[in-house]
Amino acid sequence: MQNVICEAGRTPCESRLHERNVSLDVLRVLCMFLIVLGHAMFHGHVLQALTPNSVNDCMTSVLRAFLSVHVNCFVLLSGYFLCTQEFRPVRFFAIWGQAFFWSAALYLLLCIGGAPFEGKTFLKACLPFTQKRYWFVTTYLLMYALAPLLNAAARAMSQRQHAVFLAVFFIIYIALQNLCFWERFTATDSYDPLFFAYLYMIAAYFRRYPARRTQRQYLLGYCAVCLFAAAWKLAMAWITNRVAGKPMGENMFLSYSSVTMVVASACLFRFFEGLHISGKIVRSAAPLLSSLTFGVYLIHEQPEVRPLLWERWLRPAAYAHSPFLIPMLFAMALAVFCGCGALEYLRQRVSALLGAKKLTEAAAERIGRRVSARIEGIFRLAHKDGP
Repeated sequence: MQNVICEAGRTPCESRLHERNVSLDVLRVLCMFLIVLGHAMFHGHVLQALTPNSVNDCMTSVLRAFLSVHVNCFVLLSGYFLCTQEFRPVRFFAIWGQAFFWSAALYLLLCIGGAPFEGKTFLKACLPFTQKRYWFVTTYLLMYALAPLLNAAARAMSQRQHAVFLAVFFIIYIALQNLCFWERFTATDSYDPLFFAYLYMIAAYFRRYPARRTQRQYLLGYCAVCLFAAAWKLAMAWITNRVAGKPMGENMFLSYSSVTMVVASACLFRFFEGLHISGKIVRSAAPLLSSLTFGVYLIHEQPEVRPLLWERWLRPAAYAHSPFLIPMLFAMALAVFCGCGALEYLRQRVSALLGAKKLTEAAAERIGRRVSARIEGIFRLAHKDGP
């Protein structure tokens, strides 16, 4: 494979392995905070309660455009690190186990607190991967299962081939679907493992080849694209309301798989990738907070907790017409992030004391070896039966 040499004489991949890039930890924490902030607006029914074309409507539209890169950046972060690592089944089971714990434990805690217990619901809580309780976990794990193939493809391609692949995929499965509405022929939505795999390959390209533009250019690109998406939403909502009596097409450039959000996510990632953070407090706190982000997602998005959190306890929709809407949304998101982060930190400490990680790793390795042996056996039999 074509290599790009850094000043130190190493490829970008080798150079970055010698020192932790804390800026990417900061990006991970920022993305999770933005996810919680977005959920405050969506699950808190703020968007439905807003008066069209009001000041709060305009501000939330701009805010929504800038935060809609969060999921894409999370996948980019995963691909950036996984593309140079050997596939390990233990990671698959660790993610599933963490989702299982919070899905089932929180349901039982709510039942202990007075919520009615239902066997069917508890069974679903014990099967978070297959019951659509966490769409991101399901899509992510399906993408992770493809990681060995994606890594092999990335290693086999030259820089030019990799760039052409990304460009062709973008044109066919992103641009044509977004701009020409060819959903039937190029159906790749935001929840599709194929879309996550594409983001993975973008991250693999970023890992192997240095940025060609300055951080200032990437930051300006991110801001410009997001402002365009916000302006489109506001303009289309106003125009279609006047013409058709209802908003139409206003969210076209706000979905994760839209042209704008893919470009904005790549720009923001490149900006943080080259950001040098020297502050001691940030360098010590960012890795710890980064390790808690997945737990924050699992806790506040638990299906039985989510309606309680946003509709009964915090109720952000009550501030839809308040001049303090945006500060209140940020305050609620920060409170949820900190509270869920504390619970995840506690789980990690207890898990470490009980040695749960070692047990999980041992079980995963045994299962991985058996599955690999079975697959190899099947293909050897298939080869013998062939011509």
